[in-house]
Amino acid sequence: MIAFVFEATFVVLIICAAISDYQRMKIPNWISGALIALFVAYAWRLPTWPVVGWHFAVGGAVFVAAILAYAVNVFGAGDVKLLGAVALWAGPELLAEFLVVTSVLGGAFSLMILAARQAVRSYPAIADRPGAIWNITRWGRDGKCPYGIPIAAAALLSVPALFVA
Repeated sequence: MIAFVFEATFVVLIICAAISDYQRMKIPNWISGALIALFVAYAWRLPTWPVVGWHFAVGGAVFVAAILAYAVNVFGAGDVKLLGAVALWAGPELLAEFLVVTSVLGGAFSLMILAARQAVRSYPAIADRPGAIWNITRWGRDGKCPYGIPIAAAALLSVPALFVA
């Protein structure tokens, strides 16, 4: 039952991050902070403290690498924090899989935004329509990509492996 509470809370936080990034292109700090705090509580269930240490090392290394991506304007600050927080959960065992899935989904998402950019060039008025459903056309017009969405999708796809009993 306790494992289910951790898993459900993780999923809710990840979904909140994706929704926020979709609606406002911002991932609130409290979401990444809550993911980290949740991991600290979950860490008591891990087999040994060195395992916990490796999870923190991996999360920190990914966070630093993501900061470098932020420095060259590849990621937004919320994406950096979310990626580091999810990498903390993935640990050394699942990091490569999580990053590959994130990259593939991010690439597909970017292609979708590039297609929207082409559509906006042909029909500029579609980017001015109100409502969240038209966000992708605005992202295409403005050349923006809310990368938190693919990060969240990869995190959700990783849930079965993250919470193995």
